[in-house]
Amino acid sequence: MGWEKSASPEVLAARDFAKKFDRDQVIILSIDRVLSIDREMRIHTVSYGASKYLCNVAKYHGDIVQKALIEHYEKGEKKNG
Repeated sequence: MGWEKSASPEVLAARDFAKKFDRDQVIILSIDRVLSIDREMRIHTVSYGASKYLCNVAKYHGDIVQKALIEHYEKGEKKNG
């Protein structure tokens, strides 16, 4: 597969997880809290699919999860702020 040469280490880790656990789609979610005055949060998603179609589906679902978490935390900040 030619795409693997340009894939990020995160995508390759998702691919390895898929192979190890016999999955056709994988979404990895990670959250970093940046130690700053505003306590900024960074939410990252990485997705992998066993085919181009499944890769697109996994990315779509990863984007939904990421957006939902961002909206959840923004509501919490408004409520607590």
